[in-house]
Amino acid sequence: MLTEAIKSGIDIVDRLTEGIRVPSTCLVLGDPGTGKGIFCKQFIHTGLRSGQGAIYISCDERVDVIRRTFKEFGWHIDEYEQNGQLIMLDYSSSS
Repeated sequence: MLTEAIKSGIDIVDRLTEGIRVPSTCLVLGDPGTGKGIFCKQFIHTGLRSGQGAIYISCDERVDVIRRTFKEFGWHIDEYEQNGQLIMLDYSSSS
């Protein structure tokens, strides 16, 4: 079965991987400070703009901080959350 490949929005990653296959599940791992969060946010924003949906599960960063970071990069996600295209799950809180 042929699957579609979508771009991450990050040139070097797209050249190395030839895109991410859809459907797929991606887990991003790495040491602290290596840019995992920024990569994920850019990848998600690129996908949302092209009509893809996303679930963002955070274990170490509160959702309000994630939303603020998206906004700081100029990646507006409010509309995508409102229409259900983006779901953010916060597992970082102790409550």
